Amino acid sequence: MTTGNTLVTLVRRSNEIDPGHGARVGAMAACLAAAGGYGIDLPILRYAGVLHDVGKLVLPPALRDLRFRLTPNERRLIEQHPALGVGLIQASGETVHPRVLEAVLLHHEWFDGSGYPLGLRGRLIPLSARLVGIADVIDALLSARAYKRAWSTPEVQAHLRRLSGRQFEPALARLAGAMFERLLDARDNTR
Repeated sequence: MTTGNTLVTLVRRSNEIDPGHGARVGAMAACLAAAGGYGIDLPILRYAGVLHDVGKLVLPPALRDLRFRLTPNERRLIEQHPALGVGLIQASGETVHPRVLEAVLLHHEWFDGSGYPLGLRGRLIPLSARLVGIADVIDALLSARAYKRAWSTPEVQAHLRRLSGRQFEPALARLAGAMFERLLDARDNTR
């Protein structure tokens, strides 16, 4: 790492790749946590959202916006971004709360154990990672990408119901569905 790679620089560069995504994820994760009464520190959770995809900075740029199905090797590279993100954060030399690091590393774990990078299941996935993970999916689906159109609100809500118990903790998926308009407000207020 060069001396110019502070966390502020990493956040700015990450935001250039996917403008506003991290802030929207952090805002929605904090909104869910507050509504669920989870007692997690909301500024820490917002910061975890902002940093969750910072590991994508070291992936080949062409890989981030592929418009077709990933090959197994491309998928393995993409799946390294959580660990790469933790490495970048630690290499910055700045102190970061452990909940931020766990959310960055584990936001792609699935409730049924089929996620990555560790294949954790259920409540073994830290709450910060479960909250950032569901917020990440909601924002990604609602956002247009080079490889897909933005999904409608009903499509995203149906996706949450469909993957409840698989990708998402059922109680968290129900909460997100019940307060979807509030999540959209939190998401919109970050722009």
